[in-house]
Amino acid sequence: MPDDDPEESRQVRRAEYELSGVSPEPQLPRRDEGAAQLEFELAAARLAAERRSAADAERLVHEAGVVALAHEHGGEIQSAAHAFRQALGRAAHNPLLARALDHLSAKAIVRDSALLATHYPIVANAIVERDADRAEDAVRALFDGARRLELRELIDRTRGAGRGGSAD
Repeated sequence: MPDDDPEESRQVRRAEYELSGVSPEPQLPRRDEGAAQLEFELAAARLAAERRSAADAERLVHEAGVVALAHEHGGEIQSAAHAFRQALGRAAHNPLLARALDHLSAKAIVRDSALLATHYPIVANAIVERDADRAEDAVRALFDGARRLELRELIDRTRGAGRGGSAD
């Protein structure tokens, strides 16, 4: 983003404000839901790498493959991603964490199928190899990518609204 473009700077600030989660509704802001899901997925990935059984590893690899296939063939990506997160929660062998992750998973914080199809197989393979750091890194990369996409979409909508176009 050029520093000398005040319009672009204003649009970025507006998009960041929208991403801040400020909402008139009495519900958990989307930003907080996303932060919670990130933390739960990070914890689940680490614990799964440390605690997973052979069956857990097989299930994670399978569900990551389903996510990739759903992306490739235009299938139902959110249900495939939800099944992956359920398998991740079970592989962590922490029932409270699994329930919390399952609840947040239904919110579909990360919606981009390419991101999900890219990062969930990396998470699964890291867990299979019991590499907790790499599993966490892949989860972080997924959420960072989703945040960048969301920010770009908000900037694009803001630009459209500023030119008399629709913000939707």
